[in-house]
Amino acid sequence: MPMLEFSGQQYLDGRASDPNELGLMRGAPPANEKRIVFEGDKFFEFPHVRWSLSHMPELVPTANVRRGRQGPSPLDRSDRAADFGEVTFADIDGRTWRVDDAVFDTYTDGILLLHRGRVVYERYFGALEPNLPHACHSVTTSYAGTLTAAFAHEGVLDDDRALPTRIAQPRYGEEMQGCTALCVPG
Repeated sequence: MPMLEFSGQQYLDGRASDPNELGLMRGAPPANEKRIVFEGDKFFEFPHVRWSLSHMPELVPTANVRRGRQGPSPLDRSDRAADFGEVTFADIDGRTWRVDDAVFDTYTDGILLLHRGRVVYERYFGALEPNLPHACHSVTTSYAGTLTAAFAHEGVLDDDRALPTRIAQPRYGEEMQGCTALCVPG
C-alpha cells in the first residue's frame, strides 16, 4: 500500500487511508475489525479518525446549532475544478504538488474554494459527503476569531464591548478584543 512518512513514521497515504477503501463501518453490523466505536479512543486513531470526523453524531452526543430564521444564502457556482486541480505549487520543502494530488496526500476530507462569492472548486473525499457535518475542533476558534476581526474592522462589531453583550454564556469576562487577539495571529 502507498505510504507517506511524517517525522520518521510511516502512514497510509490519503488514497489508501480512505475509509471507503478500507471498508470501515460497512455492513450491518460492520465486522469487528472494521467497526469504529467511541470506547477506547480507537475512533481518534489514524486511519479511523478519517471516518470519525464525518460521523461524530454516531459516536457521541451532539447538538444541532440553528442557523436562524433565514435559510442559507445561495452561492453561485462556476466549477473550474479541471483548471484548478492542475495548478501546481511548491511546499515548504520545495516539493512541487498538483492541487489534485495535494488534497489526497494532506488527508483533506473536503475542500470548498470561493472566489468573489462564487464556488469555483468543491470536492469531498473519504467519508465526507456534502450533506454531512465535519468535526472542526479547535480550528473553529480560528474561524470565529477571523470573522470577529473582520466584523470589527467593518464596524459591525464593537471590539471594546464585553463578551456578555454578544455571547449568551461568556467565560472569564473576556472582551471582544481579547478574544480576537487569542484567535487571530497578529
